[in-house]
Order: sequence, then C-alpha cells, then structure tokens
Amino acid sequence: MIVHALIAAAFYGGSVYLYNWRKAETPEPFSYTKFGSTMILGLIVGLFSMYFNLPLDQTSITNQVVEYGLLVAVIENTGKAVWMWLQERLGKLTIHRK
Repeated sequence: MIVHALIAAAFYGGSVYLYNWRKAETPEPFSYTKFGSTMILGLIVGLFSMYFNLPLDQTSITNQVVEYGLLVAVIENTGKAVWMWLQERLGKLTIHRK
C-alpha cells in the first residue's frame, strides 16, 4: 500500500512539474525538495491506509493508485491554500533554514 501511494505521489509530482515546465517561458529547474515533500506526503497517505487496514487485491491496485494520487493532490493543494491564506492574514511568514 505504501508503494502504491508513493507511485501515485511520484506521478502527481512529475505531472505538475511537466505541466508547469511546458507552460512557463523560462522553466523552473527541477526541485528535489518539492518532489521529496510530495513523496513524503504519499508515504503518510500509504501509512494511514495500512493503519486502517484497507483491502489490497489485484482489482483494486489501479483504483488505489488513482485514489492515493487524488488524496495527495487534494491534501497538498489544500495545505498550500491554507499557507497562502495565513501569509496574507499574518503578513509574510518565513521559514528559517540553517
């Protein structure tokens, strides 16, 4: 189950990058940080599905990859929307990195 969620996250992250790359005049270089965070989110989705003991059989593998991809997309985009809303309300938030 974790593998299926990671595959879905990889497809989602790759498709978003390719879409933005094709659309932009000066494409942004590939960000391993963004891709890694999407993969970590996919790992979390897979761990939750294992915790709740969702069934896994031959017919549901494709459905699970699609469902996990949708979950990753919804969670990631909702998180981004909340973050942007917080930035607008509270001013510029910064993350300090060492």
